[in-house]
Amino acid sequence: SSIISKARRTGRLELSDVWAAPCPCEEAFEEFAQFWRQEQQRRRPSLMRVMFKLVRGDACLGIALQGLSTTMELSGPVFLNGILRSLEIRQSGRCEDATAISEFDRLLCRPDVGYALCGLMCVSLLLGSLCKNHSQLAFLRAALKVRGTMIRAVFEKMMRLSSVSMSNIGSGMIHNLAANDTEQLLVSTPSLANVIYAPIIVAVAMAMLAMTVGPSFLGGFAAMSLILVLSSFAVRKVTRAKARQMRLADARVKLTGE
Repeated sequence: SSIISKARRTGRLELSDVWAAPCPCEEAFEEFAQFWRQEQQRRRPSLMRVMFKLVRGDACLGIALQGLSTTMELSGPVFLNGILRSLEIRQSGRCEDATAISEFDRLLCRPDVGYALCGLMCVSLLLGSLCKNHSQLAFLRAALKVRGTMIRAVFEKMMRLSSVSMSNIGSGMIHNLAANDTEQLLVSTPSLANVIYAPIIVAVAMAMLAMTVGPSFLGGFAAMSLILVLSSFAVRKVTRAKARQMRLADARVKLTGE
């Protein structure tokens, strides 16, 4: 937003106004090459392990912030349940007979507890949003670093290929590797942390639903399971279509270059 505001005041947008990359591609590639040489000394080298070492700082920060965000988001319904319970007790008039209610309900009868629960719910939602945004920013920095490393690695390999190898591979595949395939990192990064914490969120949500509505939650659980099956089927279809689209794009770019 500050970049847009400055461009509107000055009437132009320059390269120096844009945020710089977290790390130059040359430095990221040299760091990757060093990690890869060390990894090759292992019995079973893993490229994923090297990539995680390359961005472990931002990745760990993003995972931790996403965990805090998930905790804050799950605590919001707990505070809301306490507020509704307090209103129910007050409206039913049970606060007047302290012996007929439990200790927890007597605590909810206090006016300051209701205000405290409202404040805690607002604070938890605010902190959850802040942690989630900063988590996505940390994952985005990690994805940009990996993307720059992959682009540099592709062009590094391309410069070493002979003319025969270049004619067999084609410029279309190189263009897709350096542009389209690496762009998928930025697209899929926001959902990376959700894959880690999604089972925890589902388990806690089902437990809360069972405590609130009882055995009736099984209907919602069955509907959610059906949606997950249909979603996985749709994802497989989209993945196959995307792979076919990439092959056609390679052929199109190769034909255009020739």
